[in-house]
Amino acid sequence: TFQRLDFENWEPAAGAPDPPATFPRQPARKPEPAAQYVAISANSQEMWGLGHQLYRSDDGKSWETLTSYKSDSVIGGGIQSVAVSPGDPGQLVVANENGVWRSMDGGLTWASLNLRLPNLPVQRIMATPSGGHPARILTQNLGTLELAPGSSLWRSLPAILPQSDAERKHEYSGRVHAEVSDFAQSSDGRTVYAGSMDGRIWQSVDGGATFNETAAYAAVSGHRVERFYVDPAYPRVALAALSGE
Repeated sequence: TFQRLDFENWEPAAGAPDPPATFPRQPARKPEPAAQYVAISANSQEMWGLGHQLYRSDDGKSWETLTSYKSDSVIGGGIQSVAVSPGDPGQLVVANENGVWRSMDGGLTWASLNLRLPNLPVQRIMATPSGGHPARILTQNLGTLELAPGSSLWRSLPAILPQSDAERKHEYSGRVHAEVSDFAQSSDGRTVYAGSMDGRIWQSVDGGATFNETAAYAAVSGHRVERFYVDPAYPRVALAALSGE
């Protein structure tokens, strides 16, 4: 459990306090069928909808969407809880699958409270920032995230790897007729590199549907391919790290 007393720095909390109370509600109209609908006071007519978007209603019939932009959520989906300041009803804090977010104007604008919050278990670096291209990472529980140049906000993307690494290695092994030890792909998913346990390297330019073996492996044949790095700006340029066994 972490706490942030100054809205700047997170630090470990001595204990886990009780969360703000919420009260389930059944509104007359649901703007999002699968969302959770709650009130933050037992006697309040004000309702909140927690789903892909954050919704607010005074009567359970007419709803205002507080996080949408062109049908998407500006803070990401999977909203799990909302807290409203007892001293200022325009001050909101929301927790979702992407972290913690704060609004000081009733949801018109949002700011991230995620800086230095240790909640981003990274599995793989997909692309590094270069030449105006964003950084991309594959996380354990948030899927693929992108960080635009000059931004401190990671945004969700459709999963670049719809299969697990093990499943993809098995799939590529069948296509190149060798045991694949590692692979990597460009940020757009079209260029894929696969390396084998005996040091051979293949390249695909159609998203991994077909592969052509490169000639670069001859000098290092017999050494397992450990890792690839694909240039985010020029995906036809890549580095391969091989074992020293």
